[in-house]
Amino acid sequence: MKIYLMRHGEVFNPDNVIYSQLPGFHLSQEGRDHIQQVSEAFQDQNLGIKHIYCSPLERCQETAQIMADDLRIEPENIYIKDALIDADAGNWVGKSADEFFAYKDHHKDTEPIEKMNQRMMTVLKEVVDKGEDALVISSADPIISVAWTLLDKLNEFTGQSEFLIPRGNFFKIEVDDDGIWQIGELNEF
Repeated sequence: MKIYLMRHGEVFNPDNVIYSQLPGFHLSQEGRDHIQQVSEAFQDQNLGIKHIYCSPLERCQETAQIMADDLRIEPENIYIKDALIDADAGNWVGKSADEFFAYKDHHKDTEPIEKMNQRMMTVLKEVVDKGEDALVISSADPIISVAWTLLDKLNEFTGQSEFLIPRGNFFKIEVDDDGIWQIGELNEF
C-alpha cells in the first residue's frame, strides 16, 4: 500500500511569524494555486487514493479540500486527526520567524521530535491498518519526524535538518506485505 505524506500549501503570513498551532492561518492565493497544480498531477497519475487524513489546522484542511475535490474523495473519507497538528513551538509562537531561525538551538524550545514522531506514527499505523492507499496532510516538522524515522536517523536530529519538505510537496511511503516501510524521494509518485 502507499501513503502520500504531504505538507500543506503556502500560508498567508504577511508578518512572517511562527504560527505553529495557531488557528486562523489560511492558504495564500499562491498556496491555493500550487495545491491545485499538485492535485491535478495526482489526478493524472490515477493513484487510487481512497482516504485523506489531515491536521485540524485551517491550512491543512484547505489543502485537503482542494485535493479531495480533484481526487473525488467523499467527505466521509476525510478524517481530521489532532495528532497530525504542527509542532508546538512553545514561546516562539507569534514571534518573528527570522529570529526563530537565526537562533541555532531553537528546536530545544519546541516540541521534541520524538513526541511529534510518536503521534504521527500512531495515525500512519491507523492508515496502514485500514489497508487502502491514502493521502496524509500535515506540517513540515511532523513530516520530517516521520522521514527521519524511516531513514533510521531520528537520534541524529539536531533541528537543522538538510531533509526538508517545501510547502505543497510530498513523500510517498510504501508498506509491503511484510510490513516493511520505505520512503521515496520528494514528489515521487
